[in-house]
Amino acid sequence: MIKGLLKKLVTGLALLGISVGTANATTGSLDITNRISNKGSSNSLRLAIGPSAYYSEGIDRYDVELPMFMLDYSSAYSKVEGINLMGNTQPDYIASEDFNLAHYGTLDENHANQLELAFNEAPGFNNFENKTLTLQQFNPSDPNVAYPVYDVRKEIHYNSGIVPIADVPSGTYDPEVPYAHGAIHFNRNLADFNNDGHVDSLDEKILLSEYGKGTYEAPVKSLADIAISNPAGGIALPGSTTPYFDGVVDWADAQAFFAASGDVGSGLYISAKSRLGTSTVLCRHISGAQESADNFDVPYIGPLGDEEVHFYSWNPLTMPTTNARLQTDARPHDSMSTYKLVFEGENLGGPMNGVEPCIYFANIGDTARNNILASIYDLRYDREFGRYYWELYETYDAKEAAKYPSESMTSCFVENRLSGLIEIKYFVPEDVNFDNKVDLNDFAQLSQYWGTTFDPETRDIYAPLMIPEVYTDINNDGKVGLEDLAALSEYWLWQKPVYEIDSYDPIDAPGGKSEI
Repeated sequence: MIKGLLKKLVTGLALLGISVGTANATTGSLDITNRISNKGSSNSLRLAIGPSAYYSEGIDRYDVELPMFMLDYSSAYSKVEGINLMGNTQPDYIASEDFNLAHYGTLDENHANQLELAFNEAPGFNNFENKTLTLQQFNPSDPNVAYPVYDVRKEIHYNSGIVPIADVPSGTYDPEVPYAHGAIHFNRNLADFNNDGHVDSLDEKILLSEYGKGTYEAPVKSLADIAISNPAGGIALPGSTTPYFDGVVDWADAQAFFAASGDVGSGLYISAKSRLGTSTVLCRHISGAQESADNFDVPYIGPLGDEEVHFYSWNPLTMPTTNARLQTDARPHDSMSTYKLVFEGENLGGPMNGVEPCIYFANIGDTARNNILASIYDLRYDREFGRYYWELYETYDAKEAAKYPSESMTSCFVENRLSGLIEIKYFVPEDVNFDNKVDLNDFAQLSQYWGTTFDPETRDIYAPLMIPEVYTDINNDGKVGLEDLAALSEYWLWQKPVYEIDSYDPIDAPGGKSEI
């Protein structure tokens, strides 16, 4: 009997992080504490995983039983084979493990409530090496009740491990009847932001709503932060040299998301940023998509509040199936139709936390086949005649600009403008004067700059129309010559197809914004 008690004590000490020289140390340990305000006493659950050669899903000698519930204590515990555990060690192949939250005693009033998460840093523990780690509550009586998903490492890194949960109402509580349930997931796809088992358009909506948040100097905690663009500021999974979050939701996270979904296609993120906030639109090219409405499109998430920018792609071909305003506008893989993006706001001008209002671009997926021009237009209102008119403000090489996502584009909201338009146009490099056809005008421009040499890195991403000699270098080898002539001849008399969608004015069209 003494030998058995000693064996159980040694096992319990090992699980609790006290080195006792055992060879079968667990490979991860997480403490979960349930803290009810004004009720400072609580029992913690230590959840661990280890090699399946030693640890089982059922009760084994490495589990530690919760001896008793104490009056006025709150508890986090596991229940395995009818036994309440304060130390639960599971084999490392499991996908998740449930836990319970309970209180013993009477609460005279509602109490604030939180979970406190912490890794065990004792020798022999390596914090769930190469595993993702997320926490989510669930309701066993109603699986349709939705709860937020928490990335455990982000909560510990950004929030000292504190996860606020719903208040505990007044009443008398039996500790054997949990008032809440939760689960730790060990292998969840981090791109599955809503944790429904699928990486799909619902997750894409979350990515779009989070896109543009955070900077390297002021990082933010976001479920959509699943990759790094800042090599100096990433947090890695234990046992891995590859960081998976850096406090910034940007092009790197978009790339990771679409890679995880198996749906990379090609596309461009365009974000409108002003002092009122940031809003993002995704223009996509993907096999199977249509010019009109389909399952690849994501409707505009708004209406947003008055303190934010409204920004969406206007695609009238989606009507009447859905509203013409889209947050993700998907087109066929070979489409060259124009995306028309509308931004609106009561007062778009002025500084925003020291950052100039701007537009910025980020590529996703297979961008090699597309050359992209983005033209920014002012939308002005002529009160005398009661109509709007457009004025070209600036044209960018969006594909080139997207290579430098950390750089802001030249300010495009330099006044307190009511609204504006961005047109995203696809073109072939042989159309060197960007007039949507390859003809004698392109040949004349090539002849004008014949023999010109320069550094191809001088390509101006902010004003391609200002340096036509660089864009006349079709193959981008630093000189205008025979290879460029050969490329132009292959596309001789090419014309960009005429699309119905290109003819729509997103302001004057039926259902459009006719008045601000």
